[in-house]
Amino acid sequence: LEEFLRLSQSTPTSFASDHSRATTLHKLGTLQWKCGRYFFSEHIFTDCIHLYERLLDESALHHDDPGMYSLLAIELAHVFVSTGRVFISKGEGDAAMQCYNESVRLLSSIPKSASSPTTLITPARIFSQACVGAGRVLASQGRLKAALKRYKRALKNQLAPANDTAVADEDISALSIDEARVPLNDIAETLSHLGRLYEQRNDLTCALECHAKALAIYRSVLDPCAVDIGYASNNVGQLYLRLGHVVEAEQALTMAHQVFSFSLGKNHRNTADALLSLGQLYASQGRHKKALATYKRVLRAEPAVFGQLLAVTFHSIACSYEATFRLDKALKYYKREFSVLNTTLPPCHLSRARLLHHMAKIAMQAVDSKGEFVLLEQAAYWLEEAAEIYDHNDGEDLLYEELLHLDASIEDTRLRME
Repeated sequence: LEEFLRLSQSTPTSFASDHSRATTLHKLGTLQWKCGRYFFSEHIFTDCIHLYERLLDESALHHDDPGMYSLLAIELAHVFVSTGRVFISKGEGDAAMQCYNESVRLLSSIPKSASSPTTLITPARIFSQACVGAGRVLASQGRLKAALKRYKRALKNQLAPANDTAVADEDISALSIDEARVPLNDIAETLSHLGRLYEQRNDLTCALECHAKALAIYRSVLDPCAVDIGYASNNVGQLYLRLGHVVEAEQALTMAHQVFSFSLGKNHRNTADALLSLGQLYASQGRHKKALATYKRVLRAEPAVFGQLLAVTFHSIACSYEATFRLDKALKYYKREFSVLNTTLPPCHLSRARLLHHMAKIAMQAVDSKGEFVLLEQAAYWLEEAAEIYDHNDGEDLLYEELLHLDASIEDTRLRME
């Protein structure tokens, strides 16, 4: 694409060549965004928007073909939607919202009598994508009611009018995709975002319906090992787990792990995440031997396991050892978790205090069973560090009172052992 753009600069300019250049800039900007190069993507989309605006002016002044003006307006609206995604990725919600509003404004300027393009980029599809993007911005700002309204508007636009009642009544299972006005992938994506919104509202039943419907759509139109099927399966599995349906959760999470392993490789972050979720499911059922084996498979995916994922994995291993009363092993992995938190969290973060506090409790349990004075001194040291962090946060934690009781217990145990 970059080579095409370089060569096009040396050829005489015309309306057709500029139009070709604009569409190529849009493709290149989208690829840069998918590669995570947001600065380059934003810069390319800015050039693309300026070129399309010039083409629109030329079309309005010198061309009698209203179909060309409509096509350019639709394509520019699509560029604004793509630019909005870049701003969302950069965490710039207000800028993204401006892009989505501009996209809708352009679409509303197209005469209703204009014929729809034969391509997949139709006004209905771009309008729905703009609504979904605006919903994502509003949801990230905590404006859940407004976000829900945008998502429903997108669904209503994507589906046939017969589905209007189901969308209004939040009965996702009643939605029919037989007469969809957009590609089914778009509907599945909208349902996925809607499911996440219901999760934010703690409405897990509605969230599960949305994610299950999205998964069914993806499985009907995509290859069995497509990454989107992995994401949808993982969403369904996590919700089943939270609702306590462990058999269904295991099936969905196993499918997600298999898809990620095949499509992304065993050392990808998403693959490791799905495997970690499976381990946590086994642990919740008391199958700690299988859980520990699964957690250690996560640790073997070294390139993917870093930061928060590494801390959660160590914590999960420690919890399984603690549940099976192997306290020495539990302390070993809690210490590893703490070393990760030291590099990823501020010194006075409450999560560090809570972990130190818990490590002190485990050490005290080990002291009671083994009578080791060294463990007692470790517990006292960890408790002192935890107390300093709690004090820095003005003792604003429910565990602070418990910490004071544990401190007194350590002193009593020390006196008894001496």
